[in-house]
Amino acid sequence: MKIKFLIVMLIFQLGTFLFALRLAAATTDPYSRYLASVKANKPETSVSRFAKECGIDLARSPARFAVSVGGEYKVVGDLAAGLKMVESDFYTSVEVHSIKSTALIILWPNDDAQGINVRELLCYADDDLKKAEVIYWDIPLDPNFKGGLWGHFCRWDRGADGKLLITKQRFVDALERPMQKPKLGVEQERDLQWTPEFARRSSLNLPTSLFLVKVRQKHATQK
Repeated sequence: MKIKFLIVMLIFQLGTFLFALRLAAATTDPYSRYLASVKANKPETSVSRFAKECGIDLARSPARFAVSVGGEYKVVGDLAAGLKMVESDFYTSVEVHSIKSTALIILWPNDDAQGINVRELLCYADDDLKKAEVIYWDIPLDPNFKGGLWGHFCRWDRGADGKLLITKQRFVDALERPMQKPKLGVEQERDLQWTPEFARRSSLNLPTSLFLVKVRQKHATQK
């Protein structure tokens, strides 16, 4: 009888453990997913697509990283290791790919204390911003909150007059899939009106060493 009881308990605990693993995988925040893609050297689909639109070949332009707390960026060779030095819930990481005068800049100004992940994909030609995509994710800190994680995607392109115009926007989940607009509070509705301060590249005050990267040469196919 005791053996049967122990077997039942083991099966129950194993099931609980596997459920917890699936739950953790399903609720992984977007920034953790991004860090996993960096570690695996496999850019997320949306990043690869935006890079192509920007004229950046990710295979030829190695990534360079920096982290910042309070506005001063420090170049790091390993992003995950660099983040371990951050002693703040509010921080920014940046990833840069550049080829000649074109640059793809990926900014993550996050606020862990408020449960906010923000990803900015910025395409620059020389000093001018050509296009941008931003996702603002709101991550519930209370595990009992029923609303769940939601994000708001917005795309900007240059219009005929040269001004940046919103060309796309929608609500998305943690995996950037379209979703219905969630029920939002007054503060959350106000947060949706937030627009990044789209500055000239030189105004971002990024270390110049992030852009001094030798382009990888494509090897000719031997016949």
